[in-house]
Amino acid sequence: MINSIGLLVGEDADLPKSIIKHSPIEIFLYIVNWPSFKDSSSFYTQMRKSIIDAPTTSQPSAKTFKELFTDNLKKYQDIIVITISESFSGTYNSANQAKKILSEKDQKRIHIIDSESSSGSEALLTLKALQLISKELEVDIILRRLKKIIPTLHLIGVFDDPKWLQKGGRINAVQAMLVKNMLKVGFRPILTIRDGQIVTKKIQVNAKDKTGALFSQFKEEVAIYNGLSKQITVVITHSDCKKEAILLKKMIENYSQAITIKFINTISPVIGAHLGYDALLLSWMVES
Repeated sequence: MINSIGLLVGEDADLPKSIIKHSPIEIFLYIVNWPSFKDSSSFYTQMRKSIIDAPTTSQPSAKTFKELFTDNLKKYQDIIVITISESFSGTYNSANQAKKILSEKDQKRIHIIDSESSSGSEALLTLKALQLISKELEVDIILRRLKKIIPTLHLIGVFDDPKWLQKGGRINAVQAMLVKNMLKVGFRPILTIRDGQIVTKKIQVNAKDKTGALFSQFKEEVAIYNGLSKQITVVITHSDCKKEAILLKKMIENYSQAITIKFINTISPVIGAHLGYDALLLSWMVES
């Protein structure tokens, strides 16, 4: 028997295995060019010790996506594919190229969505897709709702060393030097994603503590919803700084019990390759 709707999501969404298990989610992998590592933990351990160039990453090929589509079309009537922002990676284009190879009938069963983000905010979009699928809604209705949710997704982040963003081509040498100098005197840039690009949202002053800086920015942004009947759902992801992630979770819980924290998880190497170790990301979604 063919099930209704399956989900294909990139490992960059940083979903915990406990959520993926017993769900219609299949995770597609990226290529991380780096000396051998077993998992995220060993990846960051190696990254801390390494003096060689930063790791590089490659999106799944059109051939890989074609194989994934062919396999999943045997199990599901429709497939929803959620990808990292098209501005970060060619993943969205690879998936579309693979879709075009298939028959017209099969093409109509594959639905590719650019999340316009990554990590926790992409995970939140996926969790919403799971919820809508569980309600047995028609795929067209689910797609419309997911596209309306994308603008409600937020992601902010902090890091300790801009060299990885520089080596990955996300910022230039001048920007990296400026950030280093700011960090030395307690000014901490808060990163966000705007129009598919990593940009500085705000610079927190007296913020050598990155957890406090991130929490302050979050409070400032969600304050506009105080007194309104809004549901705020949070995901925290980190690149090997779990203690700080747990501290951030406690700070949010103490701030408001009405905010739901879905999970804390480690940032996958495919994103960590560009952020470096000790980065901390806070993602949230606002719903009525």
